[in-house]
Amino acid sequence: MPETLIEDKRKKNLSVNDLNPFSHFKDIFSLKEARKVFILGAFFFIALLFYQSNISVYLKDVFAWGPTQIGVLFALIGLCDIISRAILLPKLLIFSEKKIISGGLILMITGLASIVLSGYLGMASLLWLSIVLITVGEGLYDPSYNNMLSQSVSENKQGKLQGVNQGLHSSYEIFGPFAAGLIYLYNPLAIYIISALLMMTTLLCFFKNARNFELARSE
Repeated sequence: MPETLIEDKRKKNLSVNDLNPFSHFKDIFSLKEARKVFILGAFFFIALLFYQSNISVYLKDVFAWGPTQIGVLFALIGLCDIISRAILLPKLLIFSEKKIISGGLILMITGLASIVLSGYLGMASLLWLSIVLITVGEGLYDPSYNNMLSQSVSENKQGKLQGVNQGLHSSYEIFGPFAAGLIYLYNPLAIYIISALLMMTTLLCFFKNARNFELARSE
């Protein structure tokens, strides 16, 4: 693929410090707007990993579902993910990014709360609605988040930004499921209560800083 960055903005020489990944983290986190977006991402993706890493065990332990039922549920997740990203999201681009992100987070909060309610009431049927809400909500939020993240830094820092982003994701994927497992041993429903609270925190932080994100994108 041809390089899209114009010649004047390309880095010509590499130093020893450029090979140090921790210096990239320091550089990116020194940027106020990028740091704020990463904080949103931390709340969101940890909450998502809590849900993703334990839903199968939850269904087996709480509702005594077998491989077939769980497999059908995961097929529904895949279908909803395709519909939300390939069909629904393009149609919603007539709305502002703020509304799309807010809508996605509200759907996820509602879905996670519905999982808690389904376990409390013993209503397995409510799980199907919960999964649809969570998957569609993620499909709306995730692309918009990545767009917001990419616009939080200048063109010549996009490589560093994506490297830091992937590094953070890897750390979430290590510690998130581990923490979720410990919480699950205490109470299976506690995972989804905490996930819903983390999503609510993400939404509140987004509302608090939405104007700053918009200003950063307009510059």
